[in-house]
Amino acid sequence: MRKTKIIITALCVVAVITLLGYFVYFVGGVSAVLPPIKNYEYNGDAIQLITKIKVFTILSKQPKLIFNVDEVVGNKYNGYAYETTLAIKDSNQNLLYDLKFSDVGKSKLKAKIKLIGAHNLKTNAGGYGITADGMNTLLQQLNLYIIAPLKTKGVILDISK
Repeated sequence: MRKTKIIITALCVVAVITLLGYFVYFVGGVSAVLPPIKNYEYNGDAIQLITKIKVFTILSKQPKLIFNVDEVVGNKYNGYAYETTLAIKDSNQNLLYDLKFSDVGKSKLKAKIKLIGAHNLKTNAGGYGITADGMNTLLQQLNLYIIAPLKTKGVILDISK
């Protein structure tokens, strides 16, 4: 009888420790999200901005620009966010940028663009943080081929740090 109580107590302790471990792992994983590398703003809603960027990438000649909406997250009550990828490819480079577009507030008069990740697939440079190896070069390329031309056309109006 006493052995049974010890075994049951030990199993309960192991179960509690396991549940606490899962809780700590979950909270640690959620709080470990890195801040965006860069933030941009657009005066209009996210769908308008996505459409303008799609048109821009289709009309661009060199280098080859590819823009895809990968996933839509959120709901009609809290708003939607659009996770996208933007590739810049030519014979010298193969760059990939992870961007997240979302509307600010219910009025949808402004959209936020967050640069989440930047990668050079040829040199394995970049990553998800501003301090990643090669990030300055990746940001310069993004500015040269995407941000500066879109600013010139009045698409991206404000760049926030």
